Amino acid sequence: MPPKDIHNIFPGDLYPFLRKPLFLIIDSNHSTVFQNIPNLFGQPLVSLLSPIKIPTVFHDYQNKGSLFTLFLTTPAFAFCFVCHLNELTSEQWNLCQENVNKIIFEIIKIFLKSKLVDASVYHFIGDDFLRLFLARFVFCYAALRLHRAFKGSGFYPSSQPQLSNDLLENVQVHKMILELSASLSVRQLFLEGPLSAAE
Repeated sequence: MPPKDIHNIFPGDLYPFLRKPLFLIIDSNHSTVFQNIPNLFGQPLVSLLSPIKIPTVFHDYQNKGSLFTLFLTTPAFAFCFVCHLNELTSEQWNLCQENVNKIIFEIIKIFLKSKLVDASVYHFIGDDFLRLFLARFVFCYAALRLHRAFKGSGFYPSSQPQLSNDLLENVQVHKMILELSASLSVRQLFLEGPLSAAE
């Protein structure tokens, strides 16, 4: 084993922690290696995995932090970042935050109504903090999916277990994101109309 690899975290390093419910956020350009962690003890296990690719237009910003982490911590700022919105008035920023919060709330409602939520995911929905991460993850996925610069599955976050299409490809959420982009005058950066799961 090359010496540099001893400083990396591998899926097997996490096996001892699988004896209890575990919620992971993996932000790495090798995040997919954590996609199939075996559930050795039958405890709830959820992994939110960052995209493994980023459009070249954003490469210069990678040393300043991760886009995935930005979406999970400050989704309104992340949305503005992918839209190249560097200067907003306080009124525009407040409206943006308000609209993003409405989208997040809508996603939470969909989570709570969905009959297709995996038991492991459902286990963590009761926790306010983790529920917010799950909703922001869906917002991140939907925003990047609709954005013209992000083309292909490698540019979107993934999860284990995989979230259902009624969450990830929700027409109402897509519509709200497109309305948000229009309110910020960046509608041209996004695809035409809400997408179906097949697109």
